[in-house]
Amino acid sequence: MGSPAQPKPKFTYPLRVRVGLILLLLVALLSSRELLRITSHGRAGGSEAVPYFRRFDAIKNVLPARGVICYTPDPRIEPSTNKDYFLAQYALAPLVLRTNRDCDLLVANFPDQLHEVRPGPDYLLVEDFGNGVALFRKTR
Repeated sequence: MGSPAQPKPKFTYPLRVRVGLILLLLVALLSSRELLRITSHGRAGGSEAVPYFRRFDAIKNVLPARGVICYTPDPRIEPSTNKDYFLAQYALAPLVLRTNRDCDLLVANFPDQLHEVRPGPDYLLVEDFGNGVALFRKTR
């Protein structure tokens, strides 16, 4: 009445495959642990980024919902440092920021403070939002 017992499958892999799988698992666990440690200590940009993004709350109310606007960073910051540009781009998304000066609107981003920001004679100040953020409009 019974069916013949089926043999249990054996998982016999060569030693190098087993060692490779164990090493892969260890690396995955260690990288997850490091990622968890970084984020729990606020070093993943969260603690510094939130106040930075809030600086743009007021200007978002007067900017168009979509489109392309120009952007000028603080000239005292090294041009090769794009951190402020990328944070501003993220804060103002879905707007696209361009670093050239051929747009009608220009956002000035001076994280330390806004002091005599003058992007050039072809732009007039529309509003200074404080916290180093100002909006300029191109003169015709």
